[in-house]
Amino acid sequence: MATSIKLEVSREVEEANKNFEAKLSDLVSKGLAIDYDDEHDLFFLTLGEPREAVMEPTSDDFVYLSVDPDTLEIIGLAITAFRSKFLKQHPELQRLVKIWWKKPTLRAWQLAPDSPDAARAAKILRDIHLVTA
Repeated sequence: MATSIKLEVSREVEEANKNFEAKLSDLVSKGLAIDYDDEHDLFFLTLGEPREAVMEPTSDDFVYLSVDPDTLEIIGLAITAFRSKFLKQHPELQRLVKIWWKKPTLRAWQLAPDSPDAARAAKILRDIHLVTA
């Protein structure tokens, strides 16, 4: 099943990320991190080196984009109510998440740029389509 998540964002964020898919490979090549906070049911995906970011709301009640405060370029995302609600609304992602959750106690990963997990995470990001709110 194809994954496609359409997110409405501000015009400024959409403009700053028109070439996001082209930049994605470069960002992933610099590293990718996935974190999950079990207590608060929060999922974080960070592209490249960790750096200062602001959270930009989207039309999806659970998805926030991490953007560079100066350029508004996407450098990650955060998903609230990840397991309790988000995955129920996006069942096409459940198989992917099960692959990541191979070890029940492992909730944070630094992914090697050439790893299959990094490729899976990049696919999710490639399938996010930004439109103006």
